[in-house]
Amino acid sequence: MRPVLLHGTLSGSQASGLAWVALLAGLLLAGYGLRAGLRRPEGRSFFLAGLAAAAVSGAALAQARSGVSASLPRNPVPASFESVAAGRRVYEAHCAACHGLQGAGDGPASPSLPRKPADLRVHVPMHPDGLLYRWISEGVPDRSMPAFRGRLTEEERWHVVNYLRVLALSSR
Repeated sequence: MRPVLLHGTLSGSQASGLAWVALLAGLLLAGYGLRAGLRRPEGRSFFLAGLAAAAVSGAALAQARSGVSASLPRNPVPASFESVAAGRRVYEAHCAACHGLQGAGDGPASPSLPRKPADLRVHVPMHPDGLLYRWISEGVPDRSMPAFRGRLTEEERWHVVNYLRVLALSSR
């Protein structure tokens, strides 16, 4: 997974470096809070903020090192004009009713769903192709996202992933 920072993505080493900096900053804040005293509101605030920063950055480092993305499938379909065009046709036929033509989660069927569909313009850049493919294939039950493994071919699902990348970029 390539984390998004403002208007771009970070490489794996950049994300790891940023997580290490956040971990160090969190530990320093927690240390300052301890030194200021946990009985004082300022000390407690610094300690808790530092603890939270250290925990989040530590979790990010653990996830990066666990190789979660190594278990995801790699996109075998080049993101050619033909693939993106095919993905657009499939998206408009099967996805736009919930996610909307621009991917904002505002399709005509979205008001009838228990939870608003994901805003793909924001969501897609945050995840690798393999994870998007997995969600398209297997669905996301707690988000009312159905599985398309039985309805779309493997190649069609990869075409949708390629189209989603273009949709997310063009909607910025």
